[in-house]
Amino acid sequence: MRTCFPKIQDSAGVSSIRRSPMVGRRPASCLFSAALVIATSIGIQVGQAFAAPSGTIQNFRMQFMTNNWPYTPQIGGTNQEYEFYFNPSSTGALAAGTGTITLTTAPGTNLGANNCSNPARPQGPYVEDQSVFPFEKASIPCTQGNTMTFTVPFSIAAGDQVAVVDFSVSNPLTTGPLTASVSSSADGPATTTYKLAVPGVPQVIGTITGVIAPIVVLWDCFILKTPGCN
Repeated sequence: MRTCFPKIQDSAGVSSIRRSPMVGRRPASCLFSAALVIATSIGIQVGQAFAAPSGTIQNFRMQFMTNNWPYTPQIGGTNQEYEFYFNPSSTGALAAGTGTITLTTAPGTNLGANNCSNPARPQGPYVEDQSVFPFEKASIPCTQGNTMTFTVPFSIAAGDQVAVVDFSVSNPLTTGPLTASVSSSADGPATTTYKLAVPGVPQVIGTITGVIAPIVVLWDCFILKTPGCN
């Protein structure tokens, strides 16, 4: 069988590669075989680089805080504290320096308002692994707009409880329901919904009711003279 690089043995019985008499050239079949090997190798590497995540983020939820107390954020609010909690899947481990996390909030949200400068919370946004003791925590870059993607600064094991906290969020001008999502380089996205409150709505309704009720009574009792009216 003809080979691209046939072997010969010297007088000592040591195998060596016999150089083709066509110096610098190889049969077309050899060139084709070499090209096929290279293309296959590249295809495998590209396929691995762009392989879809095999798992899905688990237990995704959000919490909103003010002065260390949960609250319902208001439309148009600034310097809002958003907390995102989730667990990578059983195949969702993230390596330090290469794994990434992406968080997306409702359109109109700015996760990096005022360049993440909140005087009450000057430390800026951070990521935390809450399944190790002590918690592993590190700052992440300030991101403008409603989506942030960052490279994890430490390794996160599959299934760990992860928290991402941002203190400088500005809210959109709509109550919702709104949708947020989280995904990673190892896991597909999970979503959750949330709502924003309209500032002062309960007080406004109470004020209107307090003004209208006496007018109704006056109309019934003194204008219409409804029987039994007190």
